[in-house]
Amino acid sequence: MEKCVYLVEDDPDIAYIIQYFLEEEEMKVNIFYTVKSLQITIEETSPDFFIFDFNLPDGNGLELCNDVKADPRWAKIPILILSAHKTTDELAENCTAEAYLSKPFDLDNLLKTVNGLLKE
Repeated sequence: MEKCVYLVEDDPDIAYIIQYFLEEEEMKVNIFYTVKSLQITIEETSPDFFIFDFNLPDGNGLELCNDVKADPRWAKIPILILSAHKTTDELAENCTAEAYLSKPFDLDNLLKTVNGLLKE
């Protein structure tokens, strides 16, 4: 069964690269460029996995992660945070995401992380 990933990334180039790479692995990827656009959609449907960029135009990935984890409807859905500005240790101190990757990241490492969390 095809897994669904919700990607919140404001850089279209990065978003499309991730989308292309994960769709090659039989995953469906929905891209959101803002926190607000994701919030509207997850009220109607839920994914199997979230990927959040740290810096977003209308918020940040850590706050979004904590909001998602606080809601019982989505609390068990794995979250990966991507950041060019924080080390993974700094991110882990402030968020309950299951995984963190620093930008730039290796696409194979991204896939390994996503697949590992989807199997848990």
